[in-house]
Amino acid sequence: MALLERRSTILIGLLLALSLGFTAGCSDDDTSSDGGGGGSIGSKKLGQVSATPNPITFETVALGEETSVNVMISNTGESTLRISNIALKEDVGAPPRDMEQEFFKDGEGWGEQTLNLEPGVTHIVRVRYKPVNQNPDTGAVLIESNDPSNPQYVIPVSTQGLAPKIFSPATVSFPRVTPPGPGSSGDGPWRGAWKMTQVQNTGEAPLSISEIKVKGNNSRFDFSIPQPTAEEIAEGLAPDPDNDTKQWPASLAPTESFDVRVWFAPDTNNPENDELVFKSDDPTSPEYSVNLIGNSGSPCIEVSPVGEVDFALSSIGNVSQKTVTITNCSPSSKLKLQDIEITDDGGGVFAIKDGSLPAGLPAEEFVLDEGGRANFVVTFSPTQEAAYTGMVRIKSNDPSQSTLNLPLNGRGTNNACPTAVATAKVTPGGRAGTNIQALPLETIQFDGTGSSDPDGAIQRYEWTILSAPAASSSRILPTGDSSPTMFMDINGEYKVELKVYDDQNTVSCGEPAIVTILVNSETDIHIQLTWTSNGVADNDVDLHYLHPNGNRWAINANGWDCHWNNKTPNWNVPGGNPTLDIDDLNGPGPENISHSNLENVTYKIGVHYYSDHGNGPAYASIEVRNRGILTFAARDKMLHNDQFWLVGLLNGRSRTVAAVDQVTAGYP
Repeated sequence: MALLERRSTILIGLLLALSLGFTAGCSDDDTSSDGGGGGSIGSKKLGQVSATPNPITFETVALGEETSVNVMISNTGESTLRISNIALKEDVGAPPRDMEQEFFKDGEGWGEQTLNLEPGVTHIVRVRYKPVNQNPDTGAVLIESNDPSNPQYVIPVSTQGLAPKIFSPATVSFPRVTPPGPGSSGDGPWRGAWKMTQVQNTGEAPLSISEIKVKGNNSRFDFSIPQPTAEEIAEGLAPDPDNDTKQWPASLAPTESFDVRVWFAPDTNNPENDELVFKSDDPTSPEYSVNLIGNSGSPCIEVSPVGEVDFALSSIGNVSQKTVTITNCSPSSKLKLQDIEITDDGGGVFAIKDGSLPAGLPAEEFVLDEGGRANFVVTFSPTQEAAYTGMVRIKSNDPSQSTLNLPLNGRGTNNACPTAVATAKVTPGGRAGTNIQALPLETIQFDGTGSSDPDGAIQRYEWTILSAPAASSSRILPTGDSSPTMFMDINGEYKVELKVYDDQNTVSCGEPAIVTILVNSETDIHIQLTWTSNGVADNDVDLHYLHPNGNRWAINANGWDCHWNNKTPNWNVPGGNPTLDIDDLNGPGPENISHSNLENVTYKIGVHYYSDHGNGPAYASIEVRNRGILTFAARDKMLHNDQFWLVGLLNGRSRTVAAVDQVTAGYP
């Protein structure tokens, strides 16, 4: 047993026979080679053993968890196949184990016995694997029978060794951080802006990180590790940066993660670049780097899924699809997609779905506006029970990663794939469908319970936002749920895709399940304010809408200014009073004003930076829609605390906006 204690547990369980031809003992038509029953090798073919899969290769599984493989043992001969023993072997050249003294024993019927399989009959055993250490394991299953060509049929069993794997988002980008101006005060060095990122162990063994550092000398970037207090944890508060340290967890178990706060403190407006380096015992990435970009103002590419496109287990003979979403994460520069192609098709199993590339590619560039998204679809068509890898290459004008290589992974399985079915409705009380309409600020509830698996049960739901308006911050919550919800924050079209996984981790195949939501205001005019800031979400920017009868803004407007303190003014116009639909106190918006039955007058649209809460400037954007159609936009206007931006003048008759673009200190 000393050897067994050093190895992982391989359990073999006997399942129910799949045919009435499964019997014990001898049958009347015995045709064994010793002449019994009047038969002979020359006059009648004997039984022939065959097993699938052969060899048995287990998927990687975490320590203490279990996976299994069904082995189908068949008689492909023309007479009775007599199996006298099914045993576990330590290795291909070793003798059979004594199953009566072996902790692998599971169920009855092991050891020397006789199982009779008639021609064409299949019997199933299950091989179970539960690793107890990180080392790869090998063994074999021995099937002894009266098959004259292979009386000792051996199925090699192998496993993959367990290893840690480090993962962190590839880029932390600060579009712009304004350096402190002359006369700025503070008790110590200016720390600048911060963004939170995360480090996770996505492998199957504990991960040890020996060093975290910023690569460059005299870098404007830095990092710290949040240390939340018990009170912050209990009340769900963000950790105070003043409590941060440089001490990270010594070890991360599989799926565990920790937060890293990345700081950027520029002293100029010039772009900055560096790398955050993690040194660990990940055998494939002993030095893992995260790109740090500050004051870039340059094109910025983000790709989802992050890190790789993983098809998990996919059914042989079917086509699985994964949608890849590309986002221009720059708020001020357009992203040019120059080429998207499969550079490694895994032996012909990976491909880009015809017609799914953004318009014009690969012959011409595709341009993504600031915050815009584009999609393409990768297909996976495995032909055998094996692991496959491939690569898709994306070329763009992002200076930090002009060529982005996205790994493709998948494994073929004979398990039937599940089918994803998705619908959605406005809640409460809306009618479900795959194409629905909603109003801004309504909530959508998705429903994936119509998904099914022909030979098991759905275990996991994967919802992905394929496209959304550039300024939207909507999220699907809770992630992984069969019926999550999504708050429709702004006007525009949203597309959401559902993938499902069964109890063997086989991904859904066939056409993707996609829900399309068109969000449009029912009012004539819809004005929308959103804003960004220096890596924080704690500043208050307000939307204002002034009737010409009020010659001053806010409290001096005598009720003629629609804003946070006068959300439903009475302008004495039947059916024509505006409303402030939502007031956001902390960012990034939206704040919306709706207005129907406009008079033949000129209205003013304004934005006031009410309070920066000590977090510096904000960058405000205004969109105006007439019956859902975008007719005016002014984006990324930099405002300092208590500044007022007169955006434009809205003609009530033509419903068009003339830009003014004036900034004053306080209300004008």
